[in-house]
Amino acid sequence: MNLSYELNFTLRVLRKKLGFNALCILVIALGIAVSIPLYSLVRNMAYASLPFPDGERMISLVQVDARTNSELARNSFDSAQYLSLKEGSSSFDVLGAYFEAGVTFSDGDYAERFYGVEITAETLELAATVPVLGRSLLPSDQLPGAEPVILLGYDVWQNYYGGATDIVGKVSRVEGVPNTIIGVMPPGFKYPMAFEVWQPLTISSAIEPGVGKKFAIMGVLSEEASRRTATNEVQILMEQLAARYPQEYGDKLAKVSPFTHSAASDAFAIFNTVGGLAISIFLLVCLNVANLLTMRANERIEELAIRSAVGAGRLGLIVNVLLESLFICLIGTVLGVVTASVIIDSLYPFMLNLSEGGRTLPFWIDLRIDIEAIFVSLLLMFSLWFISGSLAAWRASGQNIGVMLGSDSKGATALRTGKFTRGMVLFQAVFSFFLLVVAGTFVFFLQKSYQNEYVDEVENYVSATISLAAPGYEDAVPREQYRQELKLRLIESIDQVQAASFTTGLPGDSGRRIRVATDGEIITDERPLARQYGIWVDNDYFQTMGFDLLQGRFFDVGDNMQSDSVVIVDDVFLSQFQYEESPIGRQIQLSIDNGETVTSARIIGVIARIGNERANNGDSLSTVYISSQQQSPPASYLVVKLNSDSASSLSNIERQIKGVGGSIDREISINLVKLLSEEVKEDNSEISIFISMFGGATFGVLILAIVGIYGLISRSVFARANEMGIRRAVGSSNLAIVKIFLGQGLFYIAAAVIVGGGGAILAVNLIQSLSGFDLYSSLFGVFVSVLAVVSVLIGCASYMPVRKVVALEPGEALHYE
Repeated sequence: MNLSYELNFTLRVLRKKLGFNALCILVIALGIAVSIPLYSLVRNMAYASLPFPDGERMISLVQVDARTNSELARNSFDSAQYLSLKEGSSSFDVLGAYFEAGVTFSDGDYAERFYGVEITAETLELAATVPVLGRSLLPSDQLPGAEPVILLGYDVWQNYYGGATDIVGKVSRVEGVPNTIIGVMPPGFKYPMAFEVWQPLTISSAIEPGVGKKFAIMGVLSEEASRRTATNEVQILMEQLAARYPQEYGDKLAKVSPFTHSAASDAFAIFNTVGGLAISIFLLVCLNVANLLTMRANERIEELAIRSAVGAGRLGLIVNVLLESLFICLIGTVLGVVTASVIIDSLYPFMLNLSEGGRTLPFWIDLRIDIEAIFVSLLLMFSLWFISGSLAAWRASGQNIGVMLGSDSKGATALRTGKFTRGMVLFQAVFSFFLLVVAGTFVFFLQKSYQNEYVDEVENYVSATISLAAPGYEDAVPREQYRQELKLRLIESIDQVQAASFTTGLPGDSGRRIRVATDGEIITDERPLARQYGIWVDNDYFQTMGFDLLQGRFFDVGDNMQSDSVVIVDDVFLSQFQYEESPIGRQIQLSIDNGETVTSARIIGVIARIGNERANNGDSLSTVYISSQQQSPPASYLVVKLNSDSASSLSNIERQIKGVGGSIDREISINLVKLLSEEVKEDNSEISIFISMFGGATFGVLILAIVGIYGLISRSVFARANEMGIRRAVGSSNLAIVKIFLGQGLFYIAAAVIVGGGGAILAVNLIQSLSGFDLYSSLFGVFVSVLAVVSVLIGCASYMPVRKVVALEPGEALHYE
C-alpha cells in the first residue's frame, strides 16, 4: 500500500464532494464547540484538581440533616464534632478546619470589609505556599490566649496598605480588635477557596457539645483510604456522638466529598446534568458523522468494488475511507476548538459578575482552553474518527464484489443498507427527542427563575452591604440604633438621597430558609410546606421600594421590640397554606433555627411575590417578611433611593455614604455600593450562565437533530427511488407511495415520543427529586414544543424527497442518482 498515493487520492475525493464534506465538518465543529465549554465549566466548577502536592486527595466533610437528607452549610461543625472526628479517625493524614466570614479593617477614614477565613495552621500548610513577606500561621497562634495575628492577601496589602514594605509587624484594627500583621501571601493566593486575609482558628476542647462557633472541616485522605471507607468511618463516629449527645447530634450525619465539590454543592445536580449533556451531545455528533460517512461510503461502493476487483486489499480500502474521515474530523475539531475558545472567553464576564470582579471566584477556577482541554479535544476527535470512520470503512469494504458490480447493484445496496439506515434514524430520533426535552426543560425553568420584573424599576436605587459584627453590636438594640441613625443622616446629609431603608433580601433574592406552621400546628420535618423563605425588612422598606399591599397594612412605628411579633406574607403563602379567607390577624409559628426556637407572629399584610420563582421539591416557596425593628439581624443590605438624575454619579455617592457611616462608627464597614439594578442582575448571573449552557446545548442538539434526522430520512428515501419507479410502473398511485413513507415517518415520531419522551420524563423526575428544582412546571410546554418540531422535521424529511421522486417519470426514477 502506497500511503503517499492514498493521501493524494483522498484529497482529490474530498475536493469532489466539498458540500458534503463541509456539512460533516460543521457537524463536528458544532459538537466540539458545545461539548468543550460544557466540559470546561463542569471541570472547573465541580471536578477540578487542586494544584498542591496532595491536591487530588483533598476532601471536605459535609454534614447532613438526617431528617431531610439535605446538606447543611459548610460552617456547620462544632468543636466537639471536630475533635471527635480528628482523634477517632484513621482515614486522614490531615484533618483541619476553617471558618469563613467577612473581616472588617478600620485603619483608614472608614472601614473596609474583606473576605476572611479563620483557619488552623495545619490546614493552611496543605497549600505549601510561602509568604512573600513575613511568616505564615503557626500552631502557637491558635492557642487560647495567643496574641491576635493576621496574614494579608497580596491585593489587600497593595490596595488597602499601599504596598508598604514595612507592613510586617504593624498593628491593624480588625473587627475593632488590634491584630499584628505577620505576613503577606503571594499574588493570586486565595486558599482554601476565595479568601483575602487569614487568621488563626482557635478550637477549644472545653466548649460544650452543640454550642460555640461552627466551622468547616477539610483534610487529606490517607493513601490507604478511599472516600467510601472514610465516609463509613465518619458515619460510625457521628453515630457514637449521637448516642452520647442525642439532643445535639441525634439528627446529624456526615459524608466525605472531594474538596472542590463544596463550592458547587448547591448547584451540583445542574453540573452533573450539564456533564451528562456534554457526553450526550458528543455521542450525537458521533452518530451523525457515522451516518454521514456511512452514506458517503455507500456512494463509493462501486468505486471501492472496482478497486477491490483490480487487486486492492480490504486493509487498503479501509485505510482509504479512514483517511477521508480523518481529514474531516481533524478540520472539524480545529474549527470546534477555536469556536469553543471564543465561547469560553465570552462566559468570563459572567463569571466576574457572579464573583464581584473575581474576588469570590474559587482560586482553582480557570476558564480557558488549556492543555487539558486540547487533550480532551484530541481524544474526542480520535474517538469520533475511530467510531464513525471505522463503521463506514468496515461496512463499505465488506461488500460483495460480484453483487456491487452487477447490474442490480443499486437495488442491492438499497436493500442491504435499508434496515441499517432505518435503525439509525430510529435511534437518532429517540435520542434527539430525549436530549431536546431534558435540555429545553432546564432552559425554560432557568429562564423563569431569571425573570425579575423589578430590574427596570430600580434604576434610581443604590444598594450596599452592612455587617454589624464589631464589638458593641452583639445585641439587637445597638444594631437597630445604628441602622436608624445611618438612615436619618443619609437623608439629611446627602442631597441626592430621597429615602433609605434596610433588608436582608433584595428583589429577586430568596432570603433565609425558615420553617412555618399555621394556627397552632407543630413544626415538623414531615410537613412538606414547612420550609419557606424569611426576609427581614425595615418598617418602611416596602414604601421606599414602591411596593403595594394586596391586603392589610405595612409595618409601622408601633412594630418594635416591645410589641407583639407581626409579619407580612406574599400571595404565594396564601395558596401554599390554603387560606380561603383573608389571613389578616391569623397567627403563624416561625422557626429560624431548625425548630430549636419557635415564636408566634400575627399576619398583618399580604404583598405580591417580589422577584424570581423559587423552587423546592416541586413547590414554589413563599416568603415571610419579618420586621427588623422587632428582630434586628447582624447583616443586611442598605437600600438608598436617589433623585432621578443622581445615578450617574455613583462614585461620589459611594464616597458620601461611606463617609456618613464612618462618622457614626468607623468600625462598621459599608461595602459593595452599586446600582440596585446592577446588583439584581449580578445576583442572577449564575442563572444566566446556566441558561447559556443549556441554551447552547439545546441549540446544538437541535441542529444535530435537523442534520441527522433530515439527512438520514431523505437519503433513505432517495435510495429507494428504484423501488418507487417499479411500484409506479406496475400501477401504484403517487398517493399510495407517499403514504408508505409518511407512515414510516409516523412510526419514527411515535417511537421518539414513547421511548425518547418517556425517558426524558423519567430523567426530569429523577433530577427534580435529587435537586429540588421545580422542573415539572416547564416540562409540558417543552414536551409539546419538541413534539411539534420533531414531527415537522420528520414529516418534511419523509415527504419532500418522495414528492421529488414521484414527480419523475417511472423510467427516470429507475435510473435516479
